[in-house]
Amino acid sequence: MHEDLFPTARLHRLFFALRPDAPAGAAIERVAAALRVVHPRARWVAPARYHATLLYLGENAGERPDWVSRAHEAAGGLTTAAFTLCFDRLAALGTPSRPALALAADVPDALRALHEMLRRRCLQRGFKLEQAGQALLPHVTIAYTDPKPALPTIDAVAWQPGHLELVQSVEGRPGHDVLGCWPLRAPGA
Repeated sequence: MHEDLFPTARLHRLFFALRPDAPAGAAIERVAAALRVVHPRARWVAPARYHATLLYLGENAGERPDWVSRAHEAAGGLTTAAFTLCFDRLAALGTPSRPALALAADVPDALRALHEMLRRRCLQRGFKLEQAGQALLPHVTIAYTDPKPALPTIDAVAWQPGHLELVQSVEGRPGHDVLGCWPLRAPGA
């Protein structure tokens, strides 16, 4: 009733992500559909939000144009060898009381190198990031579910990322805002 008198700031989360191409997105949807019977009380992620986070930059109560500008600087001119992500298993990640149900993949060497290069560039531009050495686990969250969820075998979903996105997620909004997009290209290309 009085929300307009005392507005609350919505958290803005900023991160770099790899988004599945259309065939991989459809394959992820098929995996999620098959799991709805196994996890009937899960809160399912909208397919438009499927992504694999490469580097989380932080959150703030409101927009941070300075963060966006520094993130653009960090991503400019990145190069990488081509790699394929193969999501071949389920994982329960995050808060044990309401874990994220995610498709998980092994880390290709080229992805590890890209992650480290982007991380180093962001640190040089003043971002305060997670500690070095934390495990990189490529994953695509498809739902939030009950504790200790069943993790049946799934059909593998693979794609070769063609670009990197700078994404903003605003608390309470159904979609993501893409604030930048860079092609992933090989060194010397």
